[in-house]
Amino acid sequence: MLGAAAALLCAPLLAACSGGGADGGDRLPRAETARLTAIADAYLQRRADAVTAVARDTGPLPPPAHLTPAFARRTAHDLGKLAESGRQLQRVDGGYGRAQVDTVARAATRRGDTVTLEVMEDTDLLPPADQADAPTEEYALSHTLTFERTDSGGWLLAGDRPETGAGMPPATQVRAASG
Repeated sequence: MLGAAAALLCAPLLAACSGGGADGGDRLPRAETARLTAIADAYLQRRADAVTAVARDTGPLPPPAHLTPAFARRTAHDLGKLAESGRQLQRVDGGYGRAQVDTVARAATRRGDTVTLEVMEDTDLLPPADQADAPTEEYALSHTLTFERTDSGGWLLAGDRPETGAGMPPATQVRAASG
């Protein structure tokens, strides 16, 4: 997958990201930053897939691996909402055929058994194959991801704070109910 390859190809950036943070967090080894970035990429790819024909053709998508149980439940809920949004978009204008997500680490800080990973998500939501001339939706979105260490020493994604700003969030973000 290109996203995971992008994480490995960005070694110079990862080296810069692995330094101690201004808040006094510990240095995160480059290989560990790359592993966490790969988990983040799989998570963000699954969110993007949820609004495309991938979800419409295969049914509900399960949350990706390496999530805490609580975050897996939240993600499963979000994936259901995103799939419904994808079906609505399909009825209106054909929707999206597939998604390509590339995730690049920007900063990584460890404090005890918690890592905060700041990433930039670059996503292309591509039209269905039968609408090849339709425009591609592209966006870049910063995320602050939180990982928790397991008893066996691995890492699980425990939270995601996307920086959507005041405008309309991308199709891969669950919109808050208005009212």
